[in-house]
Amino acid sequence: MTTGGLSANIQSFLQGKATPETVWRVTLSMLVILLGVTVGAYWTTAASAVELWATRSTYNHGFLILPISLYLMWEKRAVLAQMVPEPYWPGLIVIFGFCTAWLIANAMGITEGEHFALVGIFQGVILSVIGLQIFRILIFPLMYLWLMVPTGTFLYPLLQTVATKLSVIFLAASGIPIYVDGFHIEVSTGLYHVAEGCAGLNFILASLALAPLYGYLMYTSFKKRVIAIVAMLSVAIIANAIRIFAIIALAEFTDRRIDIVDDHILYGWGFFALILAVMGYFGARFADPEEGHAQTVDRELPSPHDPKPGVIVWLAAILVTISMPAYAVLIQPSTGPVGQIAIALSPEDPTWVESSEMKSALVPHLPGAQGSLNAHYKRAGEQMSLFVGYFLELGGEEDLLGSARFLLDEERWQYLDGTAIIVDTKSGPLPLRLGRYSDGRREIMLAHTYWIDGGFNTDKLSIMLSSAKTKLLAGNNHSAIIAVATPDDAQSEQRIGEFLAALPSLQEELEAVSRADALN
Repeated sequence: MTTGGLSANIQSFLQGKATPETVWRVTLSMLVILLGVTVGAYWTTAASAVELWATRSTYNHGFLILPISLYLMWEKRAVLAQMVPEPYWPGLIVIFGFCTAWLIANAMGITEGEHFALVGIFQGVILSVIGLQIFRILIFPLMYLWLMVPTGTFLYPLLQTVATKLSVIFLAASGIPIYVDGFHIEVSTGLYHVAEGCAGLNFILASLALAPLYGYLMYTSFKKRVIAIVAMLSVAIIANAIRIFAIIALAEFTDRRIDIVDDHILYGWGFFALILAVMGYFGARFADPEEGHAQTVDRELPSPHDPKPGVIVWLAAILVTISMPAYAVLIQPSTGPVGQIAIALSPEDPTWVESSEMKSALVPHLPGAQGSLNAHYKRAGEQMSLFVGYFLELGGEEDLLGSARFLLDEERWQYLDGTAIIVDTKSGPLPLRLGRYSDGRREIMLAHTYWIDGGFNTDKLSIMLSSAKTKLLAGNNHSAIIAVATPDDAQSEQRIGEFLAALPSLQEELEAVSRADALN
């Protein structure tokens, strides 16, 4: 369409003389503009999702979702040609709701929440522009867009557990002697760790992207579509366990002459593709006969056509869409370059002696911290490591909310179990989150707590809500994580309590650091 043609269409639309074809052209042009404004307003969120698609194989399928959705919409063109898009003002409520969700997720540092909210904003914009009736016609292609969200990492512990247990069952059935410790499987030829990359999330997400599409194209029955999704997800989980079993069994039965551990991801995808092909073949045998999608819609363009509601809804959609990112920029603290903040903290009990030569499992890497203390101590053969990370801002993967996962080498140390306790210190009762970790050879106990909003807390949801409240009200976000680690034994919990009780008041020390930083 030429610029002149578009101008003529807009002019006839505004004059209320537009044909249905012209209304479609103007509406689609405005929809493209609104979606472009949305991407621009939430560019950081959109770019972070695309980066995950590009850099993590688990989410590579994200690049295919939009083209597939657009193709499915294009297939509906014969039906849509019989309809006329009309503005739907309740869609503004949808936009506002997801914009608010984005702002809260942004304040809480939940990038995954931002991604979900952005797709929701897209849905609200489309609903506002094309109207409810057309939205219903396009419901599957539009809902399919939710699969663009790079999500699922919260499933890692569950999937690791399932993969480990199923593969152990297969190994035991094959007669291979095994020893299992958490996600570590030991056989005579070596020790294998069912890491997050082996949990099968990539296969689960690939199945989740393919199964609904396959069911939509092959079946008209809702029941069959659900069965197709459940079957494909179940097979993906079982196939991943078979893959792990095959890797270990091949090495065991051949005395490691056949060892595909280094290429297990590549072989895994090949095996998974074969499984999908077989399932697709058998699933096609139950396909519903094609009934055609030709439909007629008894609906005509109102005459005379009034363009005012559409223009008002379009302008309101733009304003609502950009309101929350604008507010997020407004409340963003304007801080200059921040130097390293000095933290001095050591036990007042002289029996704890600092040791610069001691090696510890506690090797934090927190790029988001503006100040840190990492020290190691000995007492009559006992060992203790202390870490304090101080932050000026909350939220995000590299500061307070995600700091606990950066205290240990995740590739080496596996979480076994944990609990919450409270110990008495000079700061008063101190809540702690205890965790036992193993690298397959030895175990440690790690205890940590967070200092936020002037107090100590270990509840993640409470911390994130405090972060959101403080950010949204432009308050002081100074915070810290305090962690100690010691070899796990019968006295480890008691030893941690005694060590923390030997420290000066953590509350007073952190408040002093906060005041000193405020003066700077």
